[in-house]
Amino acid sequence: MTGRKNRTFGTVHKLLYNKNIDIFPKMGVLKNMKKYSINTVLTSFAMIMAIAIGFFAIHKQIDTLASGSLYATSLSNPSRAVTIYTNRQYNFKISMPENWKNYSIKESEWIGTTINSEGEIPSEKGALIYIRHPLWTEASPRQDIPIMIFTLDQWKNLQANKYHIGAAPIGPMELDRNKDYVFALPARYNFAFLTGYDEVAQILARKPLKAL
Repeated sequence: MTGRKNRTFGTVHKLLYNKNIDIFPKMGVLKNMKKYSINTVLTSFAMIMAIAIGFFAIHKQIDTLASGSLYATSLSNPSRAVTIYTNRQYNFKISMPENWKNYSIKESEWIGTTINSEGEIPSEKGALIYIRHPLWTEASPRQDIPIMIFTLDQWKNLQANKYHIGAAPIGPMELDRNKDYVFALPARYNFAFLTGYDEVAQILARKPLKAL
């Protein structure tokens, strides 16, 4: 019994260690398997990346359409209908979507104040123009497009903190300027979150105001 075990062990030993007996075909199969596995992994990875990129592109396109880029396209393409308000007194114009066609204009003024020994007192003022959506009503107000007008000196002094406007920690944001005036957006103009505030934000994001 012991002799049979020894003969069996000796046969296995020869198979494993005899250089003339190759239980694998000269390791070529292993090399080919390794090469095949790497190619398969790379191909699979490339396919996954292509699918991911395609999905991202489609998702981005959907987000772009939802965020109002069709309106931006209409502004850059003169063949698309847009509504334009032109102000000849201060020389600027602003482009809006076609649904603002029957807009109205409300004129007001902004007040700038300074602080002295007597407290806070008015020291500067200027025009404030509201472009109002045609669906605006007293019962159901909508977000206006507000435009503040500053002389160049008024704007320079505001930036130098020689006076301030309102209680917001930030000042108005410049939209454009010409040789006489700076046109700006009031700080916190949409904090009431009226109907249409998101539409106005999209309009202003496309930089529709142009100084003349």
